Amino acid sequence: MNSLALALTFAISFVQALPQVKVSEQRATKIATAKYRDTLIAKTILEHEDGKWEYSVLIRSKGKLREIIVDAMTGKITEAEVLPPNEVKEKLASRGPKKAGG
Repeated sequence: MNSLALALTFAISFVQALPQVKVSEQRATKIATAKYRDTLIAKTILEHEDGKWEYSVLIRSKGKLREIIVDAMTGKITEAEVLPPNEVKEKLASRGPKKAGG
């Protein structure tokens, strides 16, 4: 197998391994922040939970960190909760905050 064929095989395998979702990360973030005005976005992560793809959107609203779960296929909010203080550091560890809408 030549190097071009090997590279194409790798690229096809990589694309097939990516999750197939209908809602983008940016759209999921907008859906979550539409519910909570004056928010600061902490991070948005695509996760595979219970056999389906969903976005976990972490936002700070009114002094509380909230996790909003958005279905990656339908765009519907399936869960919203205020995180307890002991989970805040763990959830925010991977990325700094980004201003909503900006």
